[in-house]
Amino acid sequence: MSTAETDTDAGTADAWGCMDYFIGAFRDAPYYRPGTQWKDYEPAYRLGFSTFGRYRGRSIADIDGELELEWRNAKWSSRLRWSEAREAIRDVWTHLARRTAPEIDGRWRGLYVHLVSLLAQRVRRHASSEADAVEAAPVYNDQRRARDKH
Repeated sequence: MSTAETDTDAGTADAWGCMDYFIGAFRDAPYYRPGTQWKDYEPAYRLGFSTFGRYRGRSIADIDGELELEWRNAKWSSRLRWSEAREAIRDVWTHLARRTAPEIDGRWRGLYVHLVSLLAQRVRRHASSEADAVEAAPVYNDQRRARDKH
């Protein structure tokens, strides 16, 4: 799989570089089962990387059936049950979401600031045009009395 395909699938420039993290950490994961090896977990981690971008914004619970089918096709000689593989996939998604959140937040923050700026400009224009309209509008005695009472 090329780097470009990986970037698209995982939604991050260095998704496969994270594999080193999991190679070193899989035995410390809460879902690790004694007696299993890296070759058992690697297909689950790879599936997590390849599905992160495709299913982004959805929870694993929502697509459990789809992921389980993909796991059955991608597990090779892994001895993990689907429930164990699911936790490894969830771990990858969590890891990648943490890595990509700042760049996504940055883009959204920029859009938010831009929209607030446009809104502020519109409010200022509207307020100044209302002030001009109020000055130009004739004030009748009834309106003046009502205004003075308040």
